[in-house]
Amino acid sequence: EEVAQQTLSALRSATARSITLIRSGKPDIVLEKTGTQWQITAPWRARADEFQVLRMLTILDARPTAQFPVNELARFDLDPPVARLRIDAAEYAYGGINAVTSEQYVRRGDTVYAVELRHGAGLPADVSALIRRAVLSETERPTAIALPQFSLTQANGKWTLIPAHADASQDDLQRFIDRWRQASAVRVMPHDGGKSLADIRMTLADGATLDIGILQREPQLMLLRRDLGLQYVFLAAAGQALLANPAAPSATEK
Repeated sequence: EEVAQQTLSALRSATARSITLIRSGKPDIVLEKTGTQWQITAPWRARADEFQVLRMLTILDARPTAQFPVNELARFDLDPPVARLRIDAAEYAYGGINAVTSEQYVRRGDTVYAVELRHGAGLPADVSALIRRAVLSETERPTAIALPQFSLTQANGKWTLIPAHADASQDDLQRFIDRWRQASAVRVMPHDGGKSLADIRMTLADGATLDIGILQREPQLMLLRRDLGLQYVFLAAAGQALLANPAAPSATEK
């Protein structure tokens, strides 16, 4: 009970600035916090998913139920460890699982601790599991979007569809823009060098522009954010909704 009163670290997740995940046979995953956003810096450069990062950082708040000296590392499957997680200056080595107590052994410094399984389960299998799957960040607000067959522009709070269509209401147009703001892929990966079939040009509220390539339309939509060098894969229905004219009956939610 006395051991369980202590967390493994005095560092809190909100103040952590760097993370390195090391697994044998896999490239190291390195993350750094810039402002309030976590960024993956190796082996790729990409925005990190905040929820997945927080899962990794739960080890800081872990309350061990037991502790042991490190003179029998093989007993705890820590020679070598399954994975090593470096958060700022401290390192946590993950070992075996106690089948009786359903706890995992974690080494920090010269002590081995028994902690809940969820802390080890929060470690991603590879870097792709850490990438933020949303195409747009929270601060990227479109004010215009030009697709191959149509475009939308906003002026004085009102959206205009070109070519115009009498059946397209402001609600229809806003829903289309919201789809883009909330668009989240099922997979994200570095650009494989494939050429775009067509292009989408987006203007943001801060005046910046984004050039997004359409790498594939079917069976799944695949988009390329050229500025990030990443391609996003969407399920068929979600992909169709991003390309469908908001004036078409199938694209609306009436």
